[in-house]
Amino acid sequence: MRILTTLSVFPNSISEDAEATLTIDDQDFMGCVDVNFEPEGITFNEPAFLNILASGVDLSCVDPNSLGIYYLNDNTSEWEQMESDGFYVFPNLGKILVINARMYHFSRYAIGAE
Repeated sequence: MRILTTLSVFPNSISEDAEATLTIDDQDFMGCVDVNFEPEGITFNEPAFLNILASGVDLSCVDPNSLGIYYLNDNTSEWEQMESDGFYVFPNLGKILVINARMYHFSRYAIGAE
């Protein structure tokens, strides 16, 4: 699996100076791709935009219509769907594209089934 990500943060919108770390786990998750931004607790005054292109994804056992982009709510330990400008699944190509998913804080994010 190959995963390309970009994160766009607006000037002066981050709660504190920090060195960001991105960890990607395509093995231990609810379906497809797990992305973790650290340090946790960093928040944004305006949402940052997360873009993901995952290719080489085995979508044979997943209903493409059930997929979405989610974040882990630390207060409830529940996955919550995120807003984005686009979420596209190309089953025959084994690709998933997320465009401008809204991030309000560093946390754990994932592409997976409902």
